[in-house]
Amino acid sequence: MTFSVEDRFELRELVDSYAMAVDALDVDWFSSLWTPDADLSVHDATGEVRRWHGDEIAAMVAGVRRYLRTLHFVGNHRTQREGDVVSGQTYCFAHHIHETTEASGGPVRDRVVAIRYDDRYEQTDSEGPWRFARRDVRMLWRTYYDVEPDRLDAGR
Repeated sequence: MTFSVEDRFELRELVDSYAMAVDALDVDWFSSLWTPDADLSVHDATGEVRRWHGDEIAAMVAGVRRYLRTLHFVGNHRTQREGDVVSGQTYCFAHHIHETTEASGGPVRDRVVAIRYDDRYEQTDSEGPWRFARRDVRMLWRTYYDVEPDRLDAGR
């Protein structure tokens, strides 16, 4: 079974909304993107895995508050349907702006993480919106850059 243009658009809108809701620290928006029994797993490049289920998923956004700002740039997105299972893969470069400690005398830094999202999507009914049923966030590698603090936008 193939996807309609509308389905493809809605699925792309879903993965873009995830990134923008995280960057905006908008818990309500972020929470609206998930099925009630969804699973979210973040796989660090070190092998550590953090997991959230159902209503716990909104708490993931709280962890992002430690940064001065984030910006998730979403690139490639591919979806496929096998029977009743709709899955997808998305690439992202996520920027995390943070201050180093005053004791270290270091600059403001940007931790850039290359991410691959492995997703499973569901609709509550044939006319309902697409939502994440599962998302595995796979951090592939990271790099660090100095950032000029006077260039940071003060608002989110």
